[in-house]
Amino acid sequence: MLNLIVTFSLFSGSYILGGIKVYPPALFAIIGFLLCFSNYRIPKNLVTQFIFIGVLLALCCLSFFISQNSDFLFLIFRYITKACLIPLGCCLFIRHLVLRLAADEPYLRQKLLRSAIVFALCFQFLFTIAQLTLPTFRSEFNSIIDLTSEWKHLSEEGHFRATGLGGLSIYDTSICYGLLFFIFYEWCFSLKYKDNIRFVTVSLVIIALSLIAGRSGFILVFIVFYFIIYTLQGNVSIQFFSASA
Repeated sequence: MLNLIVTFSLFSGSYILGGIKVYPPALFAIIGFLLCFSNYRIPKNLVTQFIFIGVLLALCCLSFFISQNSDFLFLIFRYITKACLIPLGCCLFIRHLVLRLAADEPYLRQKLLRSAIVFALCFQFLFTIAQLTLPTFRSEFNSIIDLTSEWKHLSEEGHFRATGLGGLSIYDTSICYGLLFFIFYEWCFSLKYKDNIRFVTVSLVIIALSLIAGRSGFILVFIVFYFIIYTLQGNVSIQFFSASA
């Protein structure tokens, strides 16, 4: 359950199911906020995010009173909701699930979350490959995904950018891949070959997905990868000279 919730929180699009438009991250976010406020307690590490969103909403209201442009206000609220409120709500929901599964074991919590993100990346990768290689699968998925007419046309043609659970993989999805790369740096520094193999595997998956989604994220992935390798070489050099001394 945790794996699927993390997967759809990260990569989901909007779907038309039975004539009803469904956006899974919005549902997860509502559950997350309800769970948070039902306990009458906001996690300390998320207080700053709540303050930041509150300031943005206040600025939006101020701009509306100055410009009196309701269309502009609606557009800004839409972006704040999708880019800030929904991801924050999803984080609260995922946090609640992880704490229930491993309440008093910080290491296990990290392991569960990292495993869920690996599952999400692999699922997204296999889903994308299926869309690019199986026309029947692609057409069935296109029948329920909610896209604009331009992207709908590209997805029906099998364009590589019209892929993924969201039905659309462009610069924002690509940047997301690059940011997720930071989560796996511990596997690169690990002395266990099993963790090193995991890091290489995840790196290949992220690089492939970022290349499909766009150049922006691939540049970020390359920078993060170079930073990790550079840091690793620095640690190895320090250990070598420390041992020599």
